[in-house]
Amino acid sequence: MKTKLSGILVLFVFFAICLSSCQLLGTHTQESNLIYDKNTAAKIIYSENDISDGALNELYSAIQSLTGTYPEFTTDDSNEVKHEIVFGNTTRAISKTAYQKLAAVSTSDDGENFTYLIYSTKNSVAIAYELAENESFDKAVVGTAALRYFIDNLVDETLELEDGFTYIGKINLIEYYAAIDAAAKDKKWEKIANSDELYGEDIVNGLKSLYTLYTPGMISWLANLYDPGIGGYYFSNSGRDNYGFLPDLESTAQALSLIRNSGILKYIDKTVKGALPLEMRNQMVYFAKSLQDPGGYFYHPQWGTSITSGRRSRDITNAMSVLEAFGKKPTYNTPDGDVGDGIKADGTPVSYKSNLTDRLGESAIISVSKVISTSSETSYPPELESDVTFKEYLAGLKIKTNSYPVGSTLSALMSQIKNRDKILKRDGADYSLVDILIEWLNENQNPENGTWHSETNYYAMNGLMKISGIYSGARVLLPNVDKAVETTLAAITSEEKISEIVDIYNPWATIVRLLDQIDKYGTDEDKELADSVKAMIRSNAKEALEATTKKVAKFKKDDGSFSYNLNSSSSTSQGAPVAVAGTNEGDMNATVLASVYLLQQIYPALQLKTEVPMFGHNEWRTFISITESLSPLNKAPLPINTDPITLDDEAVGTKPEGVSSTLSSASSKAGGFIKVIPDERENATGNVLQISSKSGGRDSISISVSGGERNLSCHVFEADFCLLSSSENYAVQVQMGTS
Repeated sequence: MKTKLSGILVLFVFFAICLSSCQLLGTHTQESNLIYDKNTAAKIIYSENDISDGALNELYSAIQSLTGTYPEFTTDDSNEVKHEIVFGNTTRAISKTAYQKLAAVSTSDDGENFTYLIYSTKNSVAIAYELAENESFDKAVVGTAALRYFIDNLVDETLELEDGFTYIGKINLIEYYAAIDAAAKDKKWEKIANSDELYGEDIVNGLKSLYTLYTPGMISWLANLYDPGIGGYYFSNSGRDNYGFLPDLESTAQALSLIRNSGILKYIDKTVKGALPLEMRNQMVYFAKSLQDPGGYFYHPQWGTSITSGRRSRDITNAMSVLEAFGKKPTYNTPDGDVGDGIKADGTPVSYKSNLTDRLGESAIISVSKVISTSSETSYPPELESDVTFKEYLAGLKIKTNSYPVGSTLSALMSQIKNRDKILKRDGADYSLVDILIEWLNENQNPENGTWHSETNYYAMNGLMKISGIYSGARVLLPNVDKAVETTLAAITSEEKISEIVDIYNPWATIVRLLDQIDKYGTDEDKELADSVKAMIRSNAKEALEATTKKVAKFKKDDGSFSYNLNSSSSTSQGAPVAVAGTNEGDMNATVLASVYLLQQIYPALQLKTEVPMFGHNEWRTFISITESLSPLNKAPLPINTDPITLDDEAVGTKPEGVSSTLSSASSKAGGFIKVIPDERENATGNVLQISSKSGGRDSISISVSGGERNLSCHVFEADFCLLSSSENYAVQVQMGTS
């Protein structure tokens, strides 16, 4: 008890004011000054409104162990007696005096420095403290610090204090929390170091170096991406600050993961449901549920329904992650098999119009509505209609050249494939889509390196990571696992030029997944391989962690975030626009991949049971302070320039700036061209663009206009088209949109 916080309390400034002659603690004087001893039990008085963070129990235990007596806990409404230790703001006279003295020396104006006071008169003692009311969890800390000082410095076999004796202690919250977090981290680092006589110190040093990249600015950056008007998180700063972008489910789910796993909840509540403000929780649930359509999918207003299969599938997973974090269900059944509750985002039941008679009554109609809305069949992608459609779909995928995007799409689709299999089996199908998928993957794998490419590089490695997840979902071992392990271990320390943050995360994630597959589905020979791999990883931990830290540092931004590409965030996510292209900034996906997601793979890869948190108390205070200060964003659209674009300043006979073209060689050889000519129409002035396409070529031109807006709901292109001549069945098409 008395050594537990000695490393922390040195940060406090304590001093004593002797209002009368001072005495030596533990020295017996007259009985009127005795608070407790081995023959006199103390009474611990507390206010029901006060919080002590468990320190009152520590006080009880300390006195009991030293004296053999059992102090009596009692609230403020009990009768006042001798030998009392009064904690907090009570109606006791000694408490009132203590708080009057405390008010005279108060220092809490800045919200960081606080004071507590210990005051004694006759045979009782009072502990008064200032409340740090700016954060809910701060309310306990000053009182807790006061109690622990009292325990460490005053509690003994006998406690006697001179009448009027006063102690004043001061605490700086930032220093106090930093000391607590540092002490907790040091214990964990020591435990890791002692876990392996040969490599423990190397592992600790490697991890500590990696942790230097995780600075508190990351939490400020994260907090500022939340939009309380919508209830979701933006992908990046450029997405937040520019019209046309809105929060999305994946960024919101990843933000919750960062909050949950970064360490900032450690001393608050280990769940986001218990830690985040009620209004914020309700906003996020509303956001997720409001995006679901009756078919079970979740669609964002900024993207619409014309999104990629991967985007559609991942949004189911991300929506469920958000809802489950707060103990909620989707409104409708999802194609992944999640059961809906029939309750809309606004809390009302899904309406069901029918010819139900009034005899059923409103409550019965609501009940029927809930049953129908949650048990109705959900939609599924057309490629999952049957074995024939699925095989045709797989045949069109170029997995041997693009295993990463193909693997990503199939991995995101896996839950729907498995759920579709249940329905097909129910309907009597004699085949399994999962089996068809695994067979197709096996046929296309390269047995020489365990990937789906001929070369072994980051790109092949990234595909292996995605596809290995499919095998885990199917509960089978990836073929040629020994070769896949070799490829994965080589990628961790590879000196290949790195370009994306996934090139760092994916090898660590893959090795953990492969070891898990071997453990669950492998042969005895496979498990011998796993044991040797585990030993190899620990013996090479120093090099692996050094290489990882060096690579991660390349993506670090000044604000504490990390970017997906070396010098920019990704402008799209599964084909959907999320940020302004080319912006040198961090993004949500990359930041979680570089931090909490990466650490969640490194620890099990190194067989470590103890995990050191990235952040602690002070970062939580920062996060909640920023979050509670945010206002809904009201992003006005950028002004649209409607001035006509002309070719009048372009040189006749040339191809104008801002116009790109693809003129086939056959067309060009036959006399085809694209050039500026004078407008020869009657009463016309200026220039026009003339295009001549020959020999049935597929020629095209592209006119690009740069702007800061994305995903506009309306595209307007106005021009005069003059078709001078055309061969039969020769098509002319005009396409518009953002890219």
